[in-house]
Amino acid sequence: MPLERERELARFAAGGLLTAIPHWPVGQHEPVMASTARFARAETFLLDHATEQITVNDVAEAAGLSVRGVQAAFQRHHGITPTMYLRRIRLLLAREQLEAGDDRSVAEIARATGFAHLGRFAGSYRQEFGELPRQTALAARG
Repeated sequence: MPLERERELARFAAGGLLTAIPHWPVGQHEPVMASTARFARAETFLLDHATEQITVNDVAEAAGLSVRGVQAAFQRHHGITPTMYLRRIRLLLAREQLEAGDDRSVAEIARATGFAHLGRFAGSYRQEFGELPRQTALAARG
């Protein structure tokens, strides 16, 4: 899949992800402070770069926070680490693409959504959605 198409899909999916994953500031009324603005930049960076190989250091740098600051902010707002948040974004992107029912393999979709290790992808996918990625793909094609 061409890189521009991948980015287009990621941007499209990001809009839906904002409602699928608990997301600040949607529906909350907190005063806008520098720390909340930096946290919003961290979330935006993760959404914009979800299919790339990024690290918590990359997120911290983009948000203007320390690594510990990013980790604390995600724990405070979502109750999970930034890495877990990124994994959920990637899993939702993968599920969306698997449900599209095109002729790409599960491995191709896993790699396109940022997963390097296919076994971990399948395990995480099953834990998140209660089925294996191939089951989602077969249901979409059948």
